[in-house]
Amino acid sequence: MIYSRALDNKRTLILLHEDGSPAFNLAMEEAILELLNREGKIEDFNSVVRIWINNPSIIIGYNLKPCEEVRCELIDLFKIPLVRRISGGGAVYHDSGNINVSVFISKRLYVDEIYRFGTRIVLSLLDRLGLKGSIENKNDVVVDGWKISGSAAAIKSRSSLFHATLLVDSDLEVLRKLIIPRIERVRSGEVTPSKYRPTNLSYFISPIDVCSVIDKLLSIIDEVFKNSYISYTIPEKLYSFARKLYFSKYSKPEWSIMGPLYYAEPKELKC
Repeated sequence: MIYSRALDNKRTLILLHEDGSPAFNLAMEEAILELLNREGKIEDFNSVVRIWINNPSIIIGYNLKPCEEVRCELIDLFKIPLVRRISGGGAVYHDSGNINVSVFISKRLYVDEIYRFGTRIVLSLLDRLGLKGSIENKNDVVVDGWKISGSAAAIKSRSSLFHATLLVDSDLEVLRKLIIPRIERVRSGEVTPSKYRPTNLSYFISPIDVCSVIDKLLSIIDEVFKNSYISYTIPEKLYSFARKLYFSKYSKPEWSIMGPLYYAEPKELKC
């Protein structure tokens, strides 16, 4: 029921890529959401799933004060960008051990609907890996009290976005040094302790790697999005719009807030 209401037998484009500049990758998120909102489709596709690996970076919600959840004084030391995204929520760490999953639907969904839709995909993945996951704080996926996936959403008048991190073998030492746990939110009962207890799937399963997890994730995506097509290249109209957004918006200090700023396009995901 959750899937059928959102999809309505639409054609789905699955984009697989890695690397590129974090700012360009975030511009891509907005470009897809905006094109679906304006036109209802990208080429002949009414929904898009993006599975991507970002270069090391800290990504924060659009309305967050950067240094509330990030130790800004360490950003230059680690030489990684701090970039704002179009969705809300807190700070997350991206690197080669983290899989980003973004789901774009050409329909306005309620916030609870888009979270149920996206987190169900993550829970299905955990089930295939032999793990029992649960949802806490509406959009955190937790295993045995440890957070392995956080997510956020952005909703426009005719399109919806769910995007999530999935920690497979990320550098947790860097993550914990850079991201400040908001303990006062736990003490007040606003969130559960798992919100600030991240860990990798490799803590529960060994050996495990990003490519094997992506294979299982793609099998789930294929079942959910019945009429889907995998592409390793970005459609020209989407690429042009993302590039425009990068130079007009995401390369500016309001969005690429701290750390090195560079332009680089994503490459084919090699798995």
